[in-house]
Amino acid sequence: MLAVSFKLLATADLHIGRRPTRLKDEEAGRFSAAKMWERIVERAIQEDVAAVLLAGDVVDHQNRFFEAAGPLERGLRRLSAESIPTFAVSGNHDWDVLPRIQQSVSGDALTLIGRDGVWEEQILRRGGSPVARLQGWSFPQERVVTSPFGTYEAPPDDGLPSIGMLHCDLDQPASSYLPVSRAELKRQHVSFWLLGHIHACMLDERAPGPPLLYPGSPQAMDPGEGGAHGPWLLEVHGPRRVTASQLVLSPVRYDYCEVDLSGAHSQSELDERLFAAVRASLHKAVEECADLARLVLRVRLIGETRAAGSVAELKARLNELELPVGDATAAVDHVIDDTRPEIDLESRSRRKDLTGILARLLLDLDSPGVGTVDPAVRKLLVRAQASVQQAYQSPTYAVVGGEAPADLAEGRARMSRQAWKLMRKLVEQEATA
Repeated sequence: MLAVSFKLLATADLHIGRRPTRLKDEEAGRFSAAKMWERIVERAIQEDVAAVLLAGDVVDHQNRFFEAAGPLERGLRRLSAESIPTFAVSGNHDWDVLPRIQQSVSGDALTLIGRDGVWEEQILRRGGSPVARLQGWSFPQERVVTSPFGTYEAPPDDGLPSIGMLHCDLDQPASSYLPVSRAELKRQHVSFWLLGHIHACMLDERAPGPPLLYPGSPQAMDPGEGGAHGPWLLEVHGPRRVTASQLVLSPVRYDYCEVDLSGAHSQSELDERLFAAVRASLHKAVEECADLARLVLRVRLIGETRAAGSVAELKARLNELELPVGDATAAVDHVIDDTRPEIDLESRSRRKDLTGILARLLLDLDSPGVGTVDPAVRKLLVRAQASVQQAYQSPTYAVVGGEAPADLAEGRARMSRQAWKLMRKLVEQEATA
């Protein structure tokens, strides 16, 4: 049994070589993944951890060896000089890069566990004494379509805590990136599982079975990686007790903000509500991360207002908005206009003109539950979704890249948004006729 507890710093998906999007070039360089690795190294030293654990995709495949090797090696040597070893498993992005980097650093600065897709165990020592078992499996190639647990052997029950490390796709049986089920992980007799691949953090401490942690990417890189980001501190208290807490270190944060403009009838009222919502989001983010420098917001405007037609002017001005709180600033990256004019759809739907047709469509689209819409409307949604999927799968779009296509529910929301814009224009035309 352990006489004292000890700490580990755990992270994954650094993607050294990448820079955050939606920032100016100078800012993006200051907040790169390589800079985050430097922060992680310094924090590990401050916390006096027994080891740093990296659960794959440390290096980004688009930039590969030359851009990532220097910053990564400097950090590894800095940790080694402080007697802090680093253990890693490779992922689908760095399966062929991490072995080369391991060869280029001396001593035990970096230990790659489970090389060539074979389960391996390493003993973590502190002060010459064994304090933990580290078990891991590394990607032997870019794609792996089967679970590795057919060859897994449980650690001996000798009082040492055991940490399992995998870069895997949880509960996605059709995945090409090491599909593993939650049940497989939970039934293993280890103390804790550290997982990579998913860029959003997830901690599952539910019994039975060991806790599972996706630490997520420590540096937020794009609007799809919203919320707090940073490495995690693991505290090992015994063979079966490991606790985890996030160290929110990312100086860039992407978030979502919803602003209700109901009852706002003037431009000044619109401005006041928006600024208040953005400032509140920035204050909340600064409270979570004292080192925050930039908050990038996606804003959704909702509510019924007679000033709905003025929102387009508001959106244009938002591109210049920068609100400060201390050393941090908030900027608006994208605005979704879901405001609605003050229109009685029920009475309008009884009309036989174009606005009546639109009103009936909107009543269907805005009814709760996808399955409640009129069959003709649902058919239209399915056709629209098929067209979107076809566009995303085209060779042209594949080169450009971007976010995944919206699902049927999101497609329905987009159609409703466009129908409301058309309704607004038609009603404005009526008023001026």
